[in-house]
Amino acid sequence: MSTIKEMNKEEAYDKALELVNNSEKCLLGTIDENGYPNIKAMFNAKNNGMNEIWFSTNTSSIRTQQVKNNEQSCVYFVDMENFIGVLLIGKIIATRDKDLREMLWEDGCERFYPQGVDDPDYSVLHFKAERGNIYHSMNKASFEIK
Repeated sequence: MSTIKEMNKEEAYDKALELVNNSEKCLLGTIDENGYPNIKAMFNAKNNGMNEIWFSTNTSSIRTQQVKNNEQSCVYFVDMENFIGVLLIGKIIATRDKDLREMLWEDGCERFYPQGVDDPDYSVLHFKAERGNIYHSMNKASFEIK
């Protein structure tokens, strides 16, 4: 029987960062009003390495309401082909900061926010990671975010 081995921390961090930077989608975990975890697929809209990740969302969404009630969250990136998973744990806020909304705005967003960047139903979720872990082919490592 194979055992899971500890990865070199520096190598693990670099491999995790590569997956985060190259992923188009990820899974966002939040906590609902009853304390249960909820997972939702999200576009990896923009990130600052593993330190910060921003997502576009509807102000009226369930996710936005959950974030307002409990900022504890996680983001999970996965590469199914190479069997790599990266979990980032941290805190998230919902904001209507105009600079952040403009930063994330792209052609096609008007499909979801017909009033444009100032649409009252257009918000940003801003995730800040505190720590993470990676699993890759029977190897794992935990790390603090630099």
